[in-house]
Amino acid sequence: MEYVTKALVLFIGLFVVGIQAVPLKANEFTQSVFDVNEKLGLNLLNLGGSTKEFERWSFSFENDFLVPGGKDQDYTYGFSGSYVGTDLKDNFFTRSRKLGDELLGIESNLIQRRSMEVGLYAFTPAEPREEVKDAQDRPFASLVYVSTGADRVSPRNKTVLRSQLTFGVLGLNIAAELQSMTHQLLDSAEEVGWNRQISDGGEPTFRYSLSKQQLLGELGNNYELKHTRSISLGYITEASWGLSFRAGDIQSAWYGFSPEVATYAESSVKTQKEYRESYFWAGVAVKARAYNAFLQGQFKHSPVTFDSDELNHFLVEAWLGYTHGFKNGFYFSYGLRGHSSEVRHGVANRSVVWGGLMIGKRIH
Repeated sequence: MEYVTKALVLFIGLFVVGIQAVPLKANEFTQSVFDVNEKLGLNLLNLGGSTKEFERWSFSFENDFLVPGGKDQDYTYGFSGSYVGTDLKDNFFTRSRKLGDELLGIESNLIQRRSMEVGLYAFTPAEPREEVKDAQDRPFASLVYVSTGADRVSPRNKTVLRSQLTFGVLGLNIAAELQSMTHQLLDSAEEVGWNRQISDGGEPTFRYSLSKQQLLGELGNNYELKHTRSISLGYITEASWGLSFRAGDIQSAWYGFSPEVATYAESSVKTQKEYRESYFWAGVAVKARAYNAFLQGQFKHSPVTFDSDELNHFLVEAWLGYTHGFKNGFYFSYGLRGHSSEVRHGVANRSVVWGGLMIGKRIH
């Protein structure tokens, strides 16, 4: 298929030219541990000690109704639960991600933080109460997923290399059932058309992504600026470059906060540390998107899809929000996010905007 070829060429070319992700060397890693130990007061060099300092859980919920004046369309809702720590046990998902890392020459023994996440998100057309029979508007689509990630932090070079592998299933009926339950609680009209969603009945899918974040500057505990280069291959295949900042009373490490690597509900805004802090954050990214299964479908036949030449392959995405961390380890975030239109013509030619809430807790 033409779009698959384009996606692979884009992925390989931008990986070689753009990311320049050189693995950390052993002595650099050792120095990184000392740097983290000194800056954060953590006992990471005591191999027999506790690793609980890095552990946290979080839950996020995103919905277009969380935007002032929001409508029930496009990226309509998503939620996820995640765990981040240093002692995450090996399993099928982490071993699969490790295999992908090794194929790219990324050393797995230098990982300093691991994460596991499960979630679901869904998309609907602008008039979800009228059955869509052709590609006049975007199709219904959904994904249930499990994701695992690994961070390699180098405070000396002020960089973070993150790899992430997501396995999921497109087209399960659970998305329709959850939305139907919500509408019944709100006493609103039922949505029609989920039986025509992308890969209806279920189809396995995956996405592997790699990102490199770099701190560009900081002003005490009040301001920090960084940029991020990312690539991904799978149900969303794209390359991106983003610039982000946060400002306020910042007590957490810069590499523990990364809204720029989020993809819808996946890897939503997370933070760390138990200090009391409050800050605003914002950013912008330019994306070269070669393929989007939620619009183009996958291998299984879907009655409503868009061809590659009907889509905009260069997108602009922006986000802003506020985070407050409490002394007891709880934290709360609210953010708005959106991107330019991905469909060139017709009623689906519109920008996409959604809001998100997150609550999390650092584990002692």
